[in-house]
Amino acid sequence: SFVDSVAVDDFSGGVSAAELVASRLGSAASVAILAGPAGDDRNLSRVEGFRSILPTAALFSAGSWEFDDGYRVAKRLLAENPQAVFCCNDRLASALIRRARDAKGSPPPVVGFDNAPVSEAMNLTTVAIPWDQLIERIVLIIKQRMAGDKSNSLQYAVNPLPIVRDACFR
Repeated sequence: SFVDSVAVDDFSGGVSAAELVASRLGSAASVAILAGPAGDDRNLSRVEGFRSILPTAALFSAGSWEFDDGYRVAKRLLAENPQAVFCCNDRLASALIRRARDAKGSPPPVVGFDNAPVSEAMNLTTVAIPWDQLIERIVLIIKQRMAGDKSNSLQYAVNPLPIVRDACFR
């Protein structure tokens, strides 16, 4: 059987986020991670990638990818006064920023993940999934199979790319 796959390398995306933080604050910085669902492989890989560069990052789990869950956990996270926060998706990042502002404070530097529309609207630094590259690869594999290609199954991973939007990471 042919089971081809095209995936995002979430581990390397976590590494990219950590490199952004470390380049600004150094590797000894007090940083935190606002993670998504504990059993989600994407979430686990993003956290693992980030911690491969910044192993002492404190972990806070929202338990989901949703804004409301991120907002609830952000209060506890912000009480720790991290120098920067990596959020495993942009909705969690927007929840963290909103929670800080609702408490009449300024959020620490934040790096999100996905490059969802909310990240551009908020001028958020994020790690972007390269959707065009992902789709191009999927279409190429489909065309190959439709043309009769019976070679071994293909696995292809695309690397997310950091997008620096705010002054905190320039």
